[in-house]
Amino acid sequence: MSTWGPGAFDNDDAADFAWELDEAPGEQRPDSIRAALEAEIRGDEYVEAVALGAVAIVASQCPAGEPTDPVYGPNEQMPTLPLDLRLLALQALDRVIDGEAEVSPVWHEGDSGKQWRASAGRLRSVLMAALEDPRQTKLPLDENTGFGRATKR
Repeated sequence: MSTWGPGAFDNDDAADFAWELDEAPGEQRPDSIRAALEAEIRGDEYVEAVALGAVAIVASQCPAGEPTDPVYGPNEQMPTLPLDLRLLALQALDRVIDGEAEVSPVWHEGDSGKQWRASAGRLRSVLMAALEDPRQTKLPLDENTGFGRATKR
């Protein structure tokens, strides 16, 4: 994977994923995003860049989310994503942040590493806020944690 910066789409794999999403019919895009997140959660190899792109797309639809990269991210209008993707996105992001995934050295070294960690932290904060506030997510609350929990679709 060629990586040129700390952003979620600043690498070949995520940029290619964005292009594939743009080429896919709108109704198939949520399933492609789900598959990318689930691949990271399962521990599939070499999927972290695509999963991080999927995380950024999911976070962009959260109330405090920022738009995805206008150059390398998806260009086509994304349909409203199922709310349960927010929990999957958080789980995938945590795997990448915690070092359980093989990530590009640029994501951990020098100034780019600091920028990447800050960007990943912002994505995590956006997802956590959306999951913690049931008025934002409309997810039922988990009795044990008090956080929003995803339901089976």
